[in-house]
Amino acid sequence: MTSLRPYFLYFFILSLTISCVIGLLAFLLPVGKSGFLTAFPYLIAMIAVLFRFLKKEKRAPSVSEKHKLTLGFIAIFLTYSAIGCLLGLAWALNTNSEIFDDIWHYLTHPRVFFYSFGLFLLLALPLYLTTIWLYGKRAQHLVERMYEDHEIDD
Repeated sequence: MTSLRPYFLYFFILSLTISCVIGLLAFLLPVGKSGFLTAFPYLIAMIAVLFRFLKKEKRAPSVSEKHKLTLGFIAIFLTYSAIGCLLGLAWALNTNSEIFDDIWHYLTHPRVFFYSFGLFLLLALPLYLTTIWLYGKRAQHLVERMYEDHEIDD
């Protein structure tokens, strides 16, 4: 079985870079008009990693690789997004000396927790389903089209 570590690292670097660029673009858009840009770094990086995997391995990911890649990508994306959000909030509110206590207080409040959990599901579930779909039959179809002239041994 193939080591997936390089693909996770490539995904992290690519999605973080794209997130920074799209974050600058979102800063230029009017308030409330940039929410649709949230998933673009994930989608672009996920598709780039898929093509890298297909070119290097000359096969579609196996079922276990597909699930590991999907869960790993979502964990990486949501973790660095949450850390960036908390650091951005702390930086924006740096006049308050007890900022981390305040953040912890808000995060442990039930209403904020359930609201955040709902947003998490609203973002993570479509990303999960899209990745599973793309890394499954679509990846197999792409491999067949990429290497239709060449004989591939299974």
